[in-house]
Formats: sequence, structure tokens, C-alpha cells
Amino acid sequence: MIVVTIIALLAIIAIPNLLRAKLTANETMAKASLKAIGSALENYAVIHAVYPADTDVLVGDAPPYISKDFFVGEHSGYTFSVDSLSDYDYSVTAAPLSASTGSHTYVLTTGALITEM
Repeated sequence: MIVVTIIALLAIIAIPNLLRAKLTANETMAKASLKAIGSALENYAVIHAVYPADTDVLVGDAPPYISKDFFVGEHSGYTFSVDSLSDYDYSVTAAPLSASTGSHTYVLTTGALITEM
């Protein structure tokens, strides 16, 4: 009985910390993914003097500017969407799927600047 009580107390202490660590890891991955997307967009602009008309170019060129298409599906509890993409500016949003996968939304803008919403 005492052993069960001790295990229950340890679980009560450990589970919230584990969930918080997963949430922090998801948010860190979202920011890292936005940095990769920003680098790919900026590299493309350096070579072509404009940003791409479509993000498919980033993974479709040989060699690709970025190895993973973040705009399809979910990645580490976040979805990525292009808010605007023109020859001279862009905006990309990383939004959590739910409150259990992330607590912050991040926006990547021209110049690879990431801000928290």
C-alpha cells in the first residue's frame, strides 16, 4: 500500500513536468522550422533577386533549398501556413494544433524575422 502511494505521488509530480517539457520541445521545433523556412526563402531571394511565387519551389529545386515541406500536414504539434508571399515580402505562421501541443503562435516575416503572437 505504501509503495503504491509513493508511486502515485511520483506520478503526480512527474506527469505535469513531462507535459511541460513536450510543449517546450514543440515550441522550440516550431521556431527552428521557421528559421529553416526563412533561410530557404532568403537564399532563394539572393540567387533569383525575388522570393519564390510558391513554396513548392523550395523543396522541388535541385538541390532543394529546404529538405522538408513544412506546409503539408503537422510537424511537432504545429501547422505552418503562408499568409503572404510576393516577389519582395513574405509572412509565414506556425500555429499549434491545440493548447496541449503549444501555447504560442509564431510569425516569420521578410528578412527571416520571427515574432511571437
